Amino acid sequence: MVFIAGDLITASPGRKTKAAEDLLRRLAASYPVYYANGNHEHRLELYPQEYGDMGGRYEEALKEIGVERLVNSHVDLEEWGITVYGSQIDREYYKRFTIRDMAYDYLDGLLGRPRQDLYCILLAHNPDYFPQYASWGADLVLSGHVHGGVVRIPGWRGVVSPALRLFPRYDGGLFWEGRSAMFLSRGLGMHTIPIRLFNPGELLVVELSAEDEKGQ
Repeated sequence: MVFIAGDLITASPGRKTKAAEDLLRRLAASYPVYYANGNHEHRLELYPQEYGDMGGRYEEALKEIGVERLVNSHVDLEEWGITVYGSQIDREYYKRFTIRDMAYDYLDGLLGRPRQDLYCILLAHNPDYFPQYASWGADLVLSGHVHGGVVRIPGWRGVVSPALRLFPRYDGGLFWEGRSAMFLSRGLGMHTIPIRLFNPGELLVVELSAEDEKGQ
């Protein structure tokens, strides 16, 4: 399966989405593709006066390709014992310089409650709220947004987040909250800060295996 945790495109007036559509068409020919919005896809929907019909055209293209859009929705893959959710949190949670408080029941209002009998994968673009995703019930969070901290200090961590916060806690890699895990991709591209230093692009491959009778 292919899971996309958002920002496959860059929201820029007049920018073409053909490259993303071509990639998705090739992927969907071989794999089921599950796609949650990032802040860039969300921006197209929020500000049509700025982006025109870009968002609508992109949405129609994804429908034609056969991509499964998960915008505060989910799909149960019972044959695999998995449920996949895609979250789209409000723009206020992407404000610069700070991490806004998220109410304890906010995700319940967006997503409902996950089934307890299925392994829950949450596609959540913004990793800052991993503790809230874990508390909500995600077993595995797949996230992005931070671009690995743009510039990485070798052997240590990323320098800056898109919210212009220095040394973000979640910058790339594997993180844990209790039994919940988050794989945070450093991504493949760049936009507002057009630089990657000591920070090669990456595509994450995650292998899931069932527990045995001993829970191992």
